[in-house]
Amino acid sequence: MTRTAVPVLLSGFCQALIVASALASSVPAPAGPSKGQQRCDALQAQFEAAIESHPDAAAKRAEAEAAADKGEGLCAAGKPALGLRYYVKALRLIGVQPNLPKQ
Repeated sequence: MTRTAVPVLLSGFCQALIVASALASSVPAPAGPSKGQQRCDALQAQFEAAIESHPDAAAKRAEAEAAADKGEGLCAAGKPALGLRYYVKALRLIGVQPNLPKQ
């Protein structure tokens, strides 16, 4: 290499480094849970509390737990709208009015 080639190579490397750092800083940070996931979490907590304490829970416990398990799986799979339906069904089976957080 000649003396003039080194600054040219360094200049190209610096440009690539600047571009790479600009791209890395423009990638948004991962956001927190989505609104749908927050609602899934809220209904899951409501169900877990109600299944143990609500007087009507014993009669439909198995069916309600199956619906809640299905809801949990759908929420975990990134399908909160479907998962919420199953949580609502589970809560209603045991005689509890779902308390959906506002969007």
